[in-house]
Amino acid sequence: MLQTRNVYTFRVLFFKFYCEKINIITLKSRQSFIVRSFQEQPVNNSEIPSLIDNLKNTPPSCNVAKSSRLCHEMGGRGEPVGLTGSYSHRLDAKGRVVLPAKFREELGGLVVAAIGIERCVTLYSPDRWEALLEKLQQLPSGNSKARDLRRIILASAHELEIDGMGRILMPNVLRTYGSINQEVTINGNGDRIEIWDQAAWDQYQSAVLQDLRETAEGVEGI
Repeated sequence: MLQTRNVYTFRVLFFKFYCEKINIITLKSRQSFIVRSFQEQPVNNSEIPSLIDNLKNTPPSCNVAKSSRLCHEMGGRGEPVGLTGSYSHRLDAKGRVVLPAKFREELGGLVVAAIGIERCVTLYSPDRWEALLEKLQQLPSGNSKARDLRRIILASAHELEIDGMGRILMPNVLRTYGSINQEVTINGNGDRIEIWDQAAWDQYQSAVLQDLRETAEGVEGI
């Protein structure tokens, strides 16, 4: 049986190499991976084929094969970093908005934009959108509410390229749905991004904060 120490060393080395190649983590993070790899028991070349087979059956702590999310060190292991934070931006005269650099690093060069459940525009990475599509397809077609939800979300979806200046062009139909004017708030929401009209977000946030204790108490697992 493979020693856990060897498996972990190979996982760290592979992840460090992968992230260097696609440039998704900072230099500081790469250096810490290198340092930690030398602190662990080294892996002989003859062990690598067996380690690869073993890792195929081991759920990685950071799924670099299916997600472009940044990974960072947490408890000595790589964990996926959710999209977090709130940023204020402005739409230009052509309806373009610059996405925060932190979000662009995780999304890559393409996003899928669709209506949000609240009056906002939601941006998904391509892999997250595919996961959502699978869930929508599994909704029961005999349920009228399920049909309505699937139909309206899919009809609103637009593939948007992030240009060289980090901007996306907001489709008019989505701007209208979100009542988005010029000032916007761009929020990270775990596995997706939400773009709100700034006034609408301020109003929504104020209402939620006012009843935050009751809201938290009504949510299990917090």
